[in-house]
Amino acid sequence: MIGGGVMGEALLSRLLSQGVYAPDDILLGEPSPERRQVLSEQHSIQTTGNNLDVIETSQVILLAVKPQSFDVVAKDFKSARCAAPPLLVSILAGVPLAKLEAAVPGWPVVRAMPNTPATVGAGMSAIALGSRAMSDHGALACKIFSAVGEVVQVPEVMMDAVTGLSGSGPGYVAIVIEALADGGVASGLPRDIAHQLALQTVLGTAQLLQKPGCIRPS
Repeated sequence: MIGGGVMGEALLSRLLSQGVYAPDDILLGEPSPERRQVLSEQHSIQTTGNNLDVIETSQVILLAVKPQSFDVVAKDFKSARCAAPPLLVSILAGVPLAKLEAAVPGWPVVRAMPNTPATVGAGMSAIALGSRAMSDHGALACKIFSAVGEVVQVPEVMMDAVTGLSGSGPGYVAIVIEALADGGVASGLPRDIAHQLALQTVLGTAQLLQKPGCIRPS
């Protein structure tokens, strides 16, 4: 893994807790020494400040840096010497497969879009396969993101729609919950009770709509 931020750690912790990978299987590249120490102590994994250590020794690389950092990391990919091309799985929002593949010529690449509920294991992720990614690469990517929720595979042309719906969707749902709670407060409810009512109403409705045969609004 390259990048030990919030989403990176969410994926890391779930991959470990779900038994997808063991701590000894993981090497994490992270520029911050303080962050490396925290992740190493909390998850019993190996860390490094040199991305080449990760790139040149891994079969699967999960790229979880900020999108604006991609050009810097891409230089590490270009200078790496790999015995066989690893699978690159990117969660960088807005970085298309064409740009990813240009940075790692000949590698299989999967682009993924998880959302913030992945941090509590209730995420929704979409993956799109690059030109050199085969079905087994897609299956492996699905296995990785299934650790943090549900997964669908889509063509990359749909990724912008995925980003707008499930990527940005949690923010809109949070606004709806806040508005419901505000309505309750305006009607005389204490804030904490109004928030609990609104939160559980949305959560329960989502679970209800998941039931087979449930009538959904058109």
